[in-house]
Amino acid sequence: MKTSLSAFVLCALGLEFALATPSFHDVHRHMHKKKDAQTWEQISYSATAAPAASSPPSSPPSTPPAGGCGGPTDPDGFCLQGFGGRTSPITGATVDEYSGNHGAPHGSNVQAIPANAASLYKYKTKFVSTASDTIKIIIWDKVGPDGMPNSGQFSPPVVSFDLAPGATQYVAFDENSQVAWCHDTGRKTQWGAYDCSYGEADFGNLSNNQWSGADHSSIQNTQGSNMPMTIICPTGEVSSNLANGYVADTQPGGIGCNIPPGPVELTCNIG
Repeated sequence: MKTSLSAFVLCALGLEFALATPSFHDVHRHMHKKKDAQTWEQISYSATAAPAASSPPSSPPSTPPAGGCGGPTDPDGFCLQGFGGRTSPITGATVDEYSGNHGAPHGSNVQAIPANAASLYKYKTKFVSTASDTIKIIIWDKVGPDGMPNSGQFSPPVVSFDLAPGATQYVAFDENSQVAWCHDTGRKTQWGAYDCSYGEADFGNLSNNQWSGADHSSIQNTQGSNMPMTIICPTGEVSSNLANGYVADTQPGGIGCNIPPGPVELTCNIG
């Protein structure tokens, strides 16, 4: 996929797909560029008014939305309950500088949801543990809480949860979100980014006619491509630590999944 969040999500988020091509892959590749977080320039952003919604939970809600969504919906009828406001996209000269929706407040574009509410949300990922022990999954936005376009990988996660062996957890994402996740190793690179293999995704990118994309990237993993992860897309494309994933930020774009506009459910088997 064409994504590599400049230090984290650019490779994973593949923002280059935003350049009028049906691909999200370049975002990922850029997400993983090994830059010092302090070299990025501060960017400004504005937030649209939030529909009556609450901040996303850091753990799964105990009950699904009552009577269907039970809250605000988008024009297509998909649930927006639990999301905050949306930040307006900012397009820079390069993919690295692109800023999509990272929630207002920051991180409110991502929320863990119960399985019986998953069908209500337009963009989501089903996480399935293939590990033999309980693992911790962390998810972050390409844009960090400081508003810098690629600082998310250096910042606290916006959602985290534990997965027991064989357990499943759904996570919903709001429109135009560029995100990444990993099995948290507790390590950081010398630049301060999460040291692990990233799953990267771009949901309903407004600068690319609402195409979506996803990929696996081990660029930021100092241990190499040894962390099991398989991302299965609704198009039938698969990106994993074994094939169709990023292992270097010099790879051409187009790796991973390219998903036409519309609802997206990814399955991420992770160990």
